[in-house]
Amino acid sequence: TDSADPGWRSQAASPEAWLNALVSATVVVNVVSMGVSIDVQPGHVGWYVLEVCCCLVYIVEVCVKMGSDGHHKYFHGRLGAWNTF
Repeated sequence: TDSADPGWRSQAASPEAWLNALVSATVVVNVVSMGVSIDVQPGHVGWYVLEVCCCLVYIVEVCVKMGSDGHHKYFHGRLGAWNTF
């Protein structure tokens, strides 16, 4: 039966899954806001505040992942190429 193996439910509830979902949602919000801000009040301070909030989410992601994985694994591990640009 499925009661012995929690399967996807245990992975979906992990802190890493929540962080990845938050960062993915932030990417979508950031891309949409960049497109909309070009046409709707381009110089409004609200766009700047939203951009800063998105940057803070990205900075927190880097800090959390480097803190949990370590510097070497973050840049040279299995997915390290994604973190190097």
